[in-house]
Amino acid sequence: MSEWNWSAERRTAIGDVANQSLEYVAERLLESRKRAFDAEHKAQQLQAELDALKAAHAWIKTSEQMPVSRESVLGIDGYGEVAQVSYSVPYLWTYDNSDRRPAGAVTHWMPLPEAPK
Repeated sequence: MSEWNWSAERRTAIGDVANQSLEYVAERLLESRKRAFDAEHKAQQLQAELDALKAAHAWIKTSEQMPVSRESVLGIDGYGEVAQVSYSVPYLWTYDNSDRRPAGAVTHWMPLPEAPK
């Protein structure tokens, strides 16, 4: 998409409406405003979808929330190692290799992504 050229667009617009009635010019202005309104509304919808996707794929601090017991999630420890883990009582993280570590081992977690279709 090329950059908006205000001067060129202004000259074109003046040429387009120079010999037209005031009603015609008003209709074109209203159409333009409607397109701008629709575009802004669509941008807001897309931003809301983007925000929801970001939230769904964000790391959650274990100090703020723990996953459902025995639910497989991605966990990251204090060393930056990521693994598939599940949290179970009494306060143990079970790693995908069946290794068990204390509750403080995992600092953040997030739901597993959906499997490809």
